[in-house]
Amino acid sequence: YKSSQPAEQLVVCASRYERMRDFKARSCALLHVIPVGVRLWRVEAENEHSMILESDKLLDEIQKLDTETIEFEEKPWKRSTSGCKYGNKLCRGVTGLANLGNTCFMNSAIQCLSHVDPLRAYFLSEASGGATEYTGIAEEWRLLQQAMWDDNTAVYAPYEFLIKLMDISPQFSTQRQQDVQELIALLLDTLHEDIGRSSCSNRPSSVIADLFRGVLRSTVVCNNCHTKSVTHEPFTVLSLPLPAASSTVRVLFWPREPLPPRRFLTVLPRAGTASTVLQLRRAIAREASCAADDLILADLSKKRSRIAALVPDTHTLDRVMPADVFAAYELCRAPPPAGSTRVVVYHTDETFLLHPVLRGHPLLLLAPSPTCGEDIGGLVATHSVARGILTPQCTCIDDTKAEAGEGEGEGTKSPQTPLPRLSRFPVGNLSVPHELRGTARSEPDLQCWLARWDPALLRAAGLQLADPRPQSDARCDGDAFGAGATSGSVTIDQCLTLFTSEEDLGPPDSPYNCNVCGAGRSATKRLRLGRLPRVLVLHLKRFDNAAAKLGATVTYPLRLDAARFVAPQPHGPQWYRLRAVANHVGESPECGHYTAYVRHADSDRWYFCDDQAVAECATVAVQSRHAYLLFYEREEENACMGVPDDATHLGVAHSPHSSHAN
Repeated sequence: YKSSQPAEQLVVCASRYERMRDFKARSCALLHVIPVGVRLWRVEAENEHSMILESDKLLDEIQKLDTETIEFEEKPWKRSTSGCKYGNKLCRGVTGLANLGNTCFMNSAIQCLSHVDPLRAYFLSEASGGATEYTGIAEEWRLLQQAMWDDNTAVYAPYEFLIKLMDISPQFSTQRQQDVQELIALLLDTLHEDIGRSSCSNRPSSVIADLFRGVLRSTVVCNNCHTKSVTHEPFTVLSLPLPAASSTVRVLFWPREPLPPRRFLTVLPRAGTASTVLQLRRAIAREASCAADDLILADLSKKRSRIAALVPDTHTLDRVMPADVFAAYELCRAPPPAGSTRVVVYHTDETFLLHPVLRGHPLLLLAPSPTCGEDIGGLVATHSVARGILTPQCTCIDDTKAEAGEGEGEGTKSPQTPLPRLSRFPVGNLSVPHELRGTARSEPDLQCWLARWDPALLRAAGLQLADPRPQSDARCDGDAFGAGATSGSVTIDQCLTLFTSEEDLGPPDSPYNCNVCGAGRSATKRLRLGRLPRVLVLHLKRFDNAAAKLGATVTYPLRLDAARFVAPQPHGPQWYRLRAVANHVGESPECGHYTAYVRHADSDRWYFCDDQAVAECATVAVQSRHAYLLFYEREEENACMGVPDDATHLGVAHSPHSSHAN
């Protein structure tokens, strides 16, 4: 039957192998109605109906009898969905949502917001339903919450809510898949406006602003005059970048003091191919606790015995390979002081060959000027021993002598370190490395030297040129530089750190106009959380500009302390409890499938929501590799400040995600 006319009967012949959605579209054309807003009921008895939800199934899989009657009901609907005979209701509030045709994104958003306790409590309270008359999307949301939290509703079809969304934004009338993050942002803004218009008071805020609105604090510092500019802007959804695999760089840090180098991994301030050497230099400076202006970066060759290039700040890191290593020398980047010069020293133990094999790590030192081999020989020898370029040879001591104590004394004293024979490039046919020629021309104070170590003198001193790639380094490069070099997962803490880290502004990409010293200056910008909302919605930016999905697994805790990302720093921890997770399976936000994990307020149990199917799940399953949106709710002030067992990151488990695309 139709909404505007008496019931009309129509006999339709259909193949058993026709899909229900095609049968619905063909029948609606015969009835002269639009398929959107029409729902189908199977008539099983005189007063007994059940809604047909399986739009992708064949008629043969749905119908029991060839002569079965199907009712097409057009909006406004006369039959309540509370009479739908689809499954058994698990508990109050655990309600499945019918897929109305590529609406899994909407169902996922509804489930997540419906289980934000203060928001649901507000719309279900007597104050919301009685004293205030809502209009627009706010009224439809209130009715939707009442239906979902009704004791008798196992599955609900949110037709009215979908029709209202179509009125708000034309993009939802296409029956195509949409981005759930865009829907959440639009829904929160529209609810805020409708509640504000319906409010009897002059208060400009609403429950949406009270719960979801936070403040970002943006600090910009001009690199020329060091003027600091601080601005604040509101947010409801915080979009966090994901550290890409290419943003992790292997670093060999050489301190100013004659000490062995440090190996570590550095995560760039911004993921992606737009990262520059300047950003890498500042990230290394933070890791090494030194001044960024005192670092010179060099790209090492594969064997790490030669500097492939001294890299300028403007170069991007789009071609950095996983095996590449950067050497960071703590040395003054500015022109050296008067009477000194910078020298690059290579090492070899082949004394007479014109094409010697380079061994050991290259040195970058500050030497007195004018420089000759005799002047810097002692300096090179001292640094070579202290920095581990020359290492002791492995010598075996006779067991009987060792027991008698004869291994000590004169026999173990190392002779004086021999001095190398230094030659300045070019030497014979060995010229300055090609990649260093441009640097040498632009910086005439930079000199390249070759240190030839006599093997006989080294053996007499009990020394040898160390392999720049130790055995552990060559076997498993990541182990020498720290764990996680090739890990495919990141933590939500790393995403927040990336979001709140310092980034560079300046021509030509991001021109910054300083109000004090003039236009076109370079500057640094840093975002911090100026005020935390009660409900913190975190959006994981899995899609780049080309819509290619970043499939890294992001681990997130059930309890999150956001205090260290706030400025000014709060006095104590800021604990948030995870309430819901929106998942996305697919290659782009406009295709694939959306599901949700929700935490029930009364039972404190987790449920997996896949359209009309809702099932209880284990807590460990909530850690999903498909997580796209995270909903955290701030705990009360009197909540326990200790870290419980579930504050740690959850283990990754296989979740009951549907692999189909609706």
